[in-house]
Amino acid sequence: SEIEPLAFPDGLTARVDYPDAQDGDQARLMLEGRPLLGSPVFAAIGFNKNKRANFLLKPAVLAANHGRTVKLYWELLRAGGSQPSIAVDVIVQPIAHGNWQLPLPRIAQALGDTLDMGAFIGPAQAVCKSWAAMAAGQLRWFRLIGVDRSGSPYEILIANGAPVTAPEVLVGLDNTLPRAELERFKPGSEVMLELKVSFDGSNDEGAAVTYKTIDYKVFDSPATLLEDFTSASPQAVKQGGVMETSNLKFTFQSGDGAAAVSNLTTAA
Repeated sequence: SEIEPLAFPDGLTARVDYPDAQDGDQARLMLEGRPLLGSPVFAAIGFNKNKRANFLLKPAVLAANHGRTVKLYWELLRAGGSQPSIAVDVIVQPIAHGNWQLPLPRIAQALGDTLDMGAFIGPAQAVCKSWAAMAAGQLRWFRLIGVDRSGSPYEILIANGAPVTAPEVLVGLDNTLPRAELERFKPGSEVMLELKVSFDGSNDEGAAVTYKTIDYKVFDSPATLLEDFTSASPQAVKQGGVMETSNLKFTFQSGDGAAAVSNLTTAA
């Protein structure tokens, strides 16, 4: 049989049917795949009333074995002894670079494909949503690649073979891009956010899968003044009221008291 590893976000069920199961018999699934995350140890379980034992092949296990043929069999555990079944070969299709089922890494502060340093203060965040086959122990290489102000190659190394953690499995990747390092990129140039993941946890960047990429145009625009409140007319409104200045409109949505725009003066 053949499996597309990212097509089953809830995993696959490996079912053992054994009509001759007796009381006290147990089954243990055996999977010979890649080392580390590709060959999990399954606990022995008893047969149900239908003489079946069901095991979950998690998405992370399928992804860890992408591009490989794995052996799947089970062992009958009875009266302190064990008896293996005939093994079945399962072909796990490879995960291609840029696979559409994997999320797109991005810079949270970017506007579309533009990274304008004048549009935010402080650092930026390189983020990526969690994926169905994400698991603690997978390794990642995460970098922002471009050229510096002299035109020489320059990159920010965000993660270099760093393991995915349990909290990241829940919320995704969120790594800081220090502003001082971002400001070294040449204004007007393009930078590429690159993420590679080793699904089986092996420390081999060359065998890792590269996610979809996006190129950002870097700008270093000065901060824009949206409104000069020193010339605004004094106003005050209560809940539901609207105040307007030359460029902005404010609505007091909820709360007690009043909201106001006023000129600040310094007492002589």
